[in-house]
Amino acid sequence: MRSCLVLVLAIAACDSPGKKQTAADRDRCQQYHALDAVAAVGACTRLLQANDDRLVRHDVARYWRALAFMELQEWEEAKADFRKVLNPGVAGRIRHIEEL
Repeated sequence: MRSCLVLVLAIAACDSPGKKQTAADRDRCQQYHALDAVAAVGACTRLLQANDDRLVRHDVARYWRALAFMELQEWEEAKADFRKVLNPGVAGRIRHIEEL
C-alpha cells in the first residue's frame, strides 16, 4: 500500500519543466528521517524535477530521497537512488583505491 502511495505522490509531483527548486521542498526533503517520509519523497522528487540545482544539488536530493525510501522500507527504490548517487565511474575508482 505504501509503495502505491509513494508512486502516486511522485506522479503528482510532476510539474512543468520550468519548475524551480523551493526552500520549502529543500527543508521537507532534508527531513527524510522525521515522521513523514512520504512527504520527504515528494519534496525530493520535486527538487529532482526542477531545472536548477541552486538550492540543492540533484545528487544530494537523490541521496535524501533514498534515505526516505529506506524509512518507508521501499528497498528497491532506495537502491535505485543510491546507485544513481554513486555512479559506476566513482564506484570503480573507490574499488581501485581499496585494492591499493
